[in-house]
This record gives sequence, C-alpha cells and structure tokens, in this order.
Amino acid sequence: MTAAIPEDHGYILHGRRFRENSRILEILCRDQGRIALMARVSGKSGARNAALLQPFRETLFRWHGRGELKNMQSFETVQGFTLGGEAGICGLYCNELLLHLLPKGLPAPEVYQAYHATLQRLSDGQPAGPALRAFEWLLLMALGYAADLEEDSLTGQPLAVCSVYYFLPGQGVSARTPGKGSIEISSDALAALRSGDFSAPEHQRIFRQLTATALQQLLGSRKLKSRELIRNLSKYRREPRSLSENSSRSEGKPY
Repeated sequence: MTAAIPEDHGYILHGRRFRENSRILEILCRDQGRIALMARVSGKSGARNAALLQPFRETLFRWHGRGELKNMQSFETVQGFTLGGEAGICGLYCNELLLHLLPKGLPAPEVYQAYHATLQRLSDGQPAGPALRAFEWLLLMALGYAADLEEDSLTGQPLAVCSVYYFLPGQGVSARTPGKGSIEISSDALAALRSGDFSAPEHQRIFRQLTATALQQLLGSRKLKSRELIRNLSKYRREPRSLSENSSRSEGKPY
C-alpha cells in the first residue's frame, strides 16, 4: 500500500535562493507548524512557480522527505491577500516574528489562524494597530510568554481591584509597583486585554508598549527589517504635520 503524500495548508514566510534552480521556503503550516521546503524553480514551469510562491498566499503544499529540509512535490494556491504599502510591511513584520520566535516543527494551529485573520484584516483595510496587537498577544500566549492577567505576580494572589496596575516584563501584572521598568496599565485596558479586545484607540499606546517590551525580551539583539521599513515610510509622508499631529501619529504607529 502506497503511503500518503504529506500535505498541509501554509503560508510562505521567507524564501531564499539555493543554487540556480531551487529556493528554500520557510513556511508556516496549519497543522505541522513551521517547516522548510526546497522548491524547484527551473524548467518550463519554473517562472510560473516562482511567481506563485510568494508571501501572503495561502497554499496547499505537498512534499516528500523525512529530514528537516523537505522537498516540495506540488502546490496549489488556495487564496491570496493583497497587501500594499504599510499593510504589506505589517505583514512582513508578522513573518519576521514567526521566523525568529516560532520553533520549527511546533504545531501551533492557533497561531496559524491568528496569522490568517491578521492578513485578512490588513487586506480589508482595517487599522493595523489592533490587528497586530491581537496577533502579537496570541503569539506570546502560544510561546508561553504572555503575562498572567488574573494573578498578582508579587503576591501570588488574585489581582486586587485597582484603578491602575503595573506590568513588568518577565514577571507579570501586579497591583503594586514591582520595580524599575514597570509599565502602568489602567483597569479598563487590563479588562480589554483579558477579553482580547484591542480595538479601543485610547489603549493603543499601552498595548503596543506591553507587547513590544515582551517581544523584545524574546528577540534579544535581533533586529527586524520591517521596523526599519516602517520608519523609512514614515519619513517620506508627503503632508507636513505639526508637532502635536506627529506626537499623535507616533502613538498610533502599528509597531
């Protein structure tokens, strides 16, 4: 009896040339987690394959091989998202986070679904900030690095009812100031975080600060190219802005 060919739905996170006729693709799969496939891009179908094997396109991949680097046998595009300008950079930002932080071979269907939903929201023109915060927080949860939002990190007891709480990366949330480097978070923002609601404009700055601080601990000294791209994009905005407008826009940056 012939063994079934492994297959899974996935998104290409990154691709690089390998010799003249091949590319190594880093892929986020729905069931398999992150895997690496070698794809042939030579011959009559090579140019067509290269054009289709792009980021932000959900694809059904089939492969063979048992090693860490498998050989792609065939693929079928399921659907694609059109992300241009800032939305495209936000998509690349999600790709970089997954490449740097999600271990290979770790099944994470919840991360796949969150990534898919984020691309959908960016493609629909929804605000990038809430979409990215939701993705970042779920990724932190999947990796086991999201803060416990119910227990006081200093006392180990259920969080007391307060108007202001304090978040310290690597420790969690407390009703008391845990020390230098802690971040204040209002009770309303904490309630929104618990419910997974990242939409309120007044909470965007604090949500971005929380997730950015937690992610930076995991990233260490690694730099994200997408962050440099968004900074360069901001420099070349056409309309001049007053200081107050620039300050407001800074708080609304997607990352």
